[in-house]
Formats: sequence, C-alpha cells, structure tokens
Amino acid sequence: MAIDKDLARSLLTSAVTRYESACRWGLVTVLVMLVFHVMTFGPFVAAQVERAKVAAESKALKQTSDELRANLRSQQTAMQEVRDDLDAMLVRKKADFDALQRAVEFIRESTSGEQDEAGSERGANFAVQAPIAVQEPAPRLQDSARVRFFAKRIEQEGLSERVRAASTGADLRTILTPLIDRHVIAPQFAHVNENWQSKVPQLETGALRIKEQFAKLANTFPNAPLWAEMREKADSYLDDLRAVEFGPPDDPQWWHTVVGKDDAVLQMKELEVALISPPSFHAANEALQSWLSDRDTMLAGLNAQLQSLQQRFDEQQDRLANLLVPISGVALDLSIVVGNFPLVLAILLGTAIGWPARRHRELLRAAALARRADLITRGDEDLLTAQSSAWPLGYALGSVALSIAWISVVSWQLAKWTDRGGLDLVSMTAVAITFVVAAGIYKFRIAKQGAGHSFSRQS
Repeated sequence: MAIDKDLARSLLTSAVTRYESACRWGLVTVLVMLVFHVMTFGPFVAAQVERAKVAAESKALKQTSDELRANLRSQQTAMQEVRDDLDAMLVRKKADFDALQRAVEFIRESTSGEQDEAGSERGANFAVQAPIAVQEPAPRLQDSARVRFFAKRIEQEGLSERVRAASTGADLRTILTPLIDRHVIAPQFAHVNENWQSKVPQLETGALRIKEQFAKLANTFPNAPLWAEMREKADSYLDDLRAVEFGPPDDPQWWHTVVGKDDAVLQMKELEVALISPPSFHAANEALQSWLSDRDTMLAGLNAQLQSLQQRFDEQQDRLANLLVPISGVALDLSIVVGNFPLVLAILLGTAIGWPARRHRELLRAAALARRADLITRGDEDLLTAQSSAWPLGYALGSVALSIAWISVVSWQLAKWTDRGGLDLVSMTAVAITFVVAAGIYKFRIAKQGAGHSFSRQS
C-alpha cells in the first residue's frame, strides 16, 4: 500500500509541533502552580490560620469581657443597694434616737406626784446637754408608736428611776447603752446584713463564672500572667464576699453624736462596700478592652491582607483560565480554590504529565508512518531520537514522586486551616494522589514504548 509522503511529512511535522507545545504547556503549568503556591496559597493559608487564631482569642476575650462586665454591673447594683440600706439605716437610727429622746423626756417629766421645780430644772438641763437631742429631721420623728415602745422598754427593764435621777448626758448614755444596743443598733445592722446575704449568692455565681473564663484565658494566653493572677484574685474576691459583714464601729461612743453616726456609715461604705467591687476586677476589665482593641486591629490587618490576595488572584485569573479552559470566564473565589488546591494541583500536575505523554504517543505513530514512507532524514532521526528520549522512564517515575510529595505538603499546610473535616481532606488528598499516579502510569507506558523505538531508516 503506497503512503502519501506529503501527508506523512505533514503528520510528522504536526506531531513534533504538538508534542513540543504540550511539553512547554506542562512546564509553564508547573511553574505557574509553583508561583501560585509560594505567592498566593502559602500567604493565604498563613493569614487564614492567623485570623482564625486571633478570632478565637478575640472570642475568648469577649466572652470573658461580657461575663466580667455583667458581674461588674451586678456589683454596682449590689453596692448601690447596700449604700441605700446603710443610708436608710442611718435615717431609721436617727428616728429611733429621736423617739428615744422623746421617751426619756416624757419619763423625766413624769413623776408619781406633781413635778417640782428641781425636776423641771433637771429636764431642762438634760435637754440642753444630751447629744441625743441634736438630730436632723427624719421621716419617723412623728412616730408616736416608737416613743411609746422605748418608754415601755425603759419601764420594763427597770430603768425609769435611774433615768429620772441621771444628772448628766454621760450618765444617761451609760444607763441606756444596753437598751440602745439591743433595740436600736443590733436590729438595724441585722436588717442590713440580712439584705446583704440575699445578694451574695448571685455575686458568688458571677465570680465563679469569671474565674472559669479567666482559666480559659490563661490557657489561651499561656505567656500572659495577668489572667492566671486573676484566677487567684477571683478566689480572694469570693473569700471577701463571704467575709463582708456590717456592724457597729469598735468605738463605743460612735453613736453619741450625729456626726459620729454619719462618719460610721461613711466608713462602712468606703471599707466594706469596696470589697464588693474590687479594683482588680475593674483593672482586668480595662485590660480586656485594650486586648480586644488590639485584636480588632489585627483582624482588620489580616482581612486587608486576604482582600489583597483575592485581588491579586483576580488579576491572575486570566492566566489560570488559559491553563484550565473550562474555567474561562468563571469568577473564582480564592478561598474555594485554596480549599481544594490539592485536587486542583493534582489535576494540573496529572495533565502536565499525561498530556505530553499523549502527544508523545502521537509522535511515535507519526514517526512510524514516516519511516515506512522513507522520509526520515539524518536530521529528523537526531530530532526524533532527542524528542523520544526527552521523557525517559526515570523522569516518569520521578515526576510522580515529586507530584505526590508536593500534594502532601499542600494538604499538610491546608490541614492547619480548612472548613473541611479531617476525613474529607484525607479523602481529597487520596483522590488527588490517585489521579497523579494514574497519569504517571500512562506516561510510564508511553515512555517505555519510546525508549525501545528506533527511528533509523531500514537499510
């Protein structure tokens, strides 16, 4: 059967051109993927990993901040309620002392017979000298029931005659001190403490939640001793809460004057109430807000970096479209490409291995046809021999090994950041490696045929 030499020559020339073009395409594809890996994939994954880390830190900080601020609000509410209780106690105490004063005046002015001039003079002197009588107006000043209550108590405890006989305010205070302790001071402080104890469980619950949050922060930021210290301060705060108790000052004369009573309540506000909302918690809240602000700044920078990478990817997408014709004109999201990069890389590497192999096979067939037409010149023989040996068996095996290593590295990097589950990523990597191995086997078979093929003219 005669062979058209022009057709054979045309087929051989076209096969050589296509083969060389496929080799160049494969080389360019590998170089583009390498540049994409180094310049885009690596920075994108690193930025995403860092953003995930900063976002997790920010979330932990915000959770702690929300818990702490809620507890601080509870502390402020409790402090205000305690202050209100202390102020109300002071008003009630002043009213009770006013009622006691009136009861004393009533007893001193009342005798078993008519009041003589001496008795009237003693009552007048007592009213001027006794500090009990110096009071600010109070809501209960007109409470006649309290006046009768104290008058009855004085009489029941057998103090009436001693009250009438007292010549000075100091003597009168000495006589009435036990009664005042039992019926004025102790009940008022008992009422304040009872109200306070009803608030302690809520504050304790909040403090325990804060302690748990600080423990999480200590694990999240192992190099920040502040959060570990706050756990200890939370324990101290819990101890302080349970130790808070409102009681009269040690000075037994604190209630003798209006100023003394006011100063006592003021000191309780400053000392006891300060334990309810310790400065360390407020300092920790300020530190949390500062750390949150820093992480917001870091997140803004990372988001800007990711946006810049997306813009760069958009600019380079036309080049990728030339490599992958099916994606031409399709807008790709960088996160999707990066998330599936092991598979994308495997497809391109497998094609870079298999497509030149296919063209190599066509070249072998065209060369066989040309040989039968006796068209192989010495120059063609040298060219075809060089082309055939361009894909030796060792390269076919080496390209597969390097591709598998490259895909494994990409999957390892992607494992640090991915929305996929671990099993999903492993499955994708296995599919990618399988594709590359299949392309390598195909190339191996073609390379084996080419290695044993002779382009010499038959003699």
